[in-house]
Amino acid sequence: MQKNTNKILNVFVSVLLSVLLSSCGNKNDLQEENKETIPEKEYDISIYNINPGIEEAFQKMCDEYTSRTGVIVKAVTIDLNDEENDGAMEKYMQSGNPPTIFMISSMEELNKWRESGNVLDFSNATQTEFKELANNIPTHFKLSSNTVDNFGIPCTVEGFGYLVDPKMLSSLFGGDKYRAILSDLKTCGYDEFESFVNAVKLYISSGQIYEFHLNDNSYKLLDKKSGLSEKLNGVFSFSPDNTKYIGAYMANSALASVFSSAAEANVAPNEQVDLLMDPLMRFAEMLDLVTSSISGSTSTITKGEELANNLSNTTNQSIKNFVSSKSLFLLALNSSYDAIAAFNLSMANRSCFIPIKIPISEQDIKNKNLTDKKINSSITIYAPSHYVINAKASEREQTLAQNFFVWMLTSNLAYKYIVQEFKYIPYSATESNSTVDNAFSKSMIEYLSFGHVIPAVYYGTPSGWSETHLAKNIISQYLPKSIWSYNDYQKISDYAIKAWKGGT
Repeated sequence: MQKNTNKILNVFVSVLLSVLLSSCGNKNDLQEENKETIPEKEYDISIYNINPGIEEAFQKMCDEYTSRTGVIVKAVTIDLNDEENDGAMEKYMQSGNPPTIFMISSMEELNKWRESGNVLDFSNATQTEFKELANNIPTHFKLSSNTVDNFGIPCTVEGFGYLVDPKMLSSLFGGDKYRAILSDLKTCGYDEFESFVNAVKLYISSGQIYEFHLNDNSYKLLDKKSGLSEKLNGVFSFSPDNTKYIGAYMANSALASVFSSAAEANVAPNEQVDLLMDPLMRFAEMLDLVTSSISGSTSTITKGEELANNLSNTTNQSIKNFVSSKSLFLLALNSSYDAIAAFNLSMANRSCFIPIKIPISEQDIKNKNLTDKKINSSITIYAPSHYVINAKASEREQTLAQNFFVWMLTSNLAYKYIVQEFKYIPYSATESNSTVDNAFSKSMIEYLSFGHVIPAVYYGTPSGWSETHLAKNIISQYLPKSIWSYNDYQKISDYAIKAWKGGT
């Protein structure tokens, strides 16, 4: 009996061991499967950088942070302009280890990732010092969808206006006059600027001279052309192939007269959009003046069919015309410096911005932060991309991300990387604290230091509106016309407003 009992007990133990071993094996299989699905992290936070030009320097900055804090920061850089990486951001976000910090470069992207729950509103941030820094970002540099929320830290700021070569002004007005006239061009109103343009136009075409005023100061061109002024064949470098320049950059002052930010434009009701009627007419009037004196590679380009159908008058050619001293003004960004310096380094190093002038009146302006004088003495400065925190990251990762931003925004070491290695311009840059060596950026920072800033409202317009419905309509319907009427200004504005509201 005892022997049978022992046999039964041995069988029971064998079965039990078999079950236990089988269970352990299944558990190990599941663990291996999970390891393949969600890779084990070898870092604490990751940052998705969309600028391949700073890939190496960006990782070095992250490594510097790691060496000082022990927090391992991994930088991931994928060139979004590479067709093979189409949808790379979406794939990364859906991977087992999505980024803790990533970058957003448009209102469209913000709306997309906000709706998916991937963007942390900084009102929900937990670190006091970080929240204070985020709250102190100037309104026109914040990443916001509705003027209340706040989602991003500006990566860099960028500005644009009309570039002018002081040496050309000296050639036109004399070596003792160019500083005064440059100063007045920065602050004068539209009517005086129009008189200036018309005086230079007449001088180019016939050599005739008449007196005009800027800020009530009297000026006359030199009696005889010499030096650079002999090369001039147009007041403006302009290319009809650049829809962004026309529909976004040149139109932005008109948009800013109604909306105080891109976020306000993003959620604007139709009644507020209707307030753009007069400002957009003023934009059309300004564009009429600009296109009345265009420089060409060999001679003046006549407004009308010649301008509209001139295939050689590309954006690149318009830059060449400016650096060859064939035009007085070129619409450009501070980031255009390298392209212009490649053609003419000495000109790039002495050129500076004046504002894009527009014949706006006080009754046209609904943005309480602007006046007609401020609009015409300011340039548009904005943050083209922002760092954001992934709201789906763990609480620990979100906390570490906030701590990283505090270091990045306040440490001298991070500042050196941002300015010297990345060639970025901090949103807090001033003439006194800036060490940039880019002449265009220095000129932009001058406006920034004095608060002469227009917000980039075009970022908040409906997708495709500025380039397709505003610019392309002007290029196809109005550039072929040699004369624009008041009725044309109305039609341009009316079409654009209807398109904004979904009526075209």
